[in-house]
Amino acid sequence: MFEIITSEATYLKSLNVLIDVFLMSDELGSDLSNKCVITRQERHVIFSNIGAIRDTSERFLSALESRWKESVLLSDVCDIITEHSSKYFECYVHYCSNQAFQDRAVTDLKKKPEFAEALKRLESHPDCQGLPMISFLLLPMQRITRLPLLVDAICHRMDPIKDKERHKSAINAFNAQSKVVKKCNDGAKKMQQTEQMYHIAKQIDFPANKEIAQIPLISSSRYLVKQGEVTKIANDQASRLPFGKARAGKQSLHIYLFNDMILITKKKGDRYIVTDYGQRITLHIELIDNPEKNARVLPHGVPSGCKNLFLLVILENHEKKQVETVFACNSMSDRARWIDAVTPVKVTDDQRIYEEWDCPQVQCIKPYTAQEPDELTLDESDVVNVFKKLEDGMYEGERLRDGERGWFPKDHTVEIVNSHVRARNLRMKYRLMSASQDYGS
Repeated sequence: MFEIITSEATYLKSLNVLIDVFLMSDELGSDLSNKCVITRQERHVIFSNIGAIRDTSERFLSALESRWKESVLLSDVCDIITEHSSKYFECYVHYCSNQAFQDRAVTDLKKKPEFAEALKRLESHPDCQGLPMISFLLLPMQRITRLPLLVDAICHRMDPIKDKERHKSAINAFNAQSKVVKKCNDGAKKMQQTEQMYHIAKQIDFPANKEIAQIPLISSSRYLVKQGEVTKIANDQASRLPFGKARAGKQSLHIYLFNDMILITKKKGDRYIVTDYGQRITLHIELIDNPEKNARVLPHGVPSGCKNLFLLVILENHEKKQVETVFACNSMSDRARWIDAVTPVKVTDDQRIYEEWDCPQVQCIKPYTAQEPDELTLDESDVVNVFKKLEDGMYEGERLRDGERGWFPKDHTVEIVNSHVRARNLRMKYRLMSASQDYGS
């Protein structure tokens, strides 16, 4: 409990450095100064509502210190955490939601010599202790995710029977903090998705001849699920060989699968031209492991080099017609992920699917950054419950610390074979979930 007080004091001190040294400087904070190197809009994106964050921290620390002054042997601080999380911590949601725009703004500004030079001068201030401005900007995100861990440490050291009231107070604080963290994560994810949609929309063109009706792509509720290159088996445009024998052709296409629709596009230079689209609810997808049994959709066979086939049916495309297309993927893993993205995966010989109660666990030994929306970013030491294993080394699982689910490569992890370690991780998750259910109301 005392660590929560001391760490909040240290955090507030660093927030003051961010505001006093950087935000209030002539170079970054004053439109009237001839030294200023950023616009008002850029300042708002970089520093967001950091003033409200500092005010919230001051209020929170004041309440914690008042409790400490009552008695050096702290009775409880979790009731204070619950109150402030519920009443005042909404400002963290706004700040964390802005993180993607903040990172991009700082990165872009660093390319400008006048900003880079000004930033270097400010970062040399003694109060910064050699730390860059970005490390101070990240503090609110780090603080709001650390508080639940500190509260959980309090929970872990209490006897739920002998110290029932304080244990219940700690559980309530943990629940209140978890709600704030979830809102922060959801807000940040939502803004990242919106920015991603903005960039995608800038790359996509509809045919100039207006054969395909143009539709607005950017929507507050639309986000990317998966995208990637596939090879279309072009039986409908089969070329002719001597003696009238037809053969299948192939065409490289790029698919964008959103949460509510699908776009089929053809790459032209650095642009993507829409060739078809339909609502996601009209999609049907099937594996094709034996082309001979699918002569109806593959009348001229399969071109050389095309493997890992699947049939994608748009039951109602932009022309209100049904379209059946066979696609080939570069790998078995890529095909499995397309199938999984469109519909629930069916059990096949090339993958293993585990029940949650008996799934293996792996621990990250090498950080992995998600390359696709359906992938999972892993930090070193992250523990993941594995639900699916593919033969080519891709796993799908749930990150234990926050419940996020996605795909990741096997070679970045090691399987936990120590039954005690695995049981301890499961007990930790069970304890938090059961405690939340017992006292959440």
